[in-house]
Amino acid sequence: MEARKVQITGKSTYMITLPKKWAVDVGLHPGLLVSITYRDDGTLLLTPPMTQPFISRAG
Repeated sequence: MEARKVQITGKSTYMITLPKKWAVDVGLHPGLLVSITYRDDGTLLLTPPMTQPFISRAG
């Protein structure tokens, strides 16, 4: 587990940074969307985009 400081940008947006190791391990890069799921217990679930299956172009 890691702790991250909550920051505020503008007047209404809160943000935290993501651990670089996790971002690299799941293949994140600038511009990708990460899904955020709000759970009933107050936690958030971050889900990186799914990788596309390999499609062979040999033919």
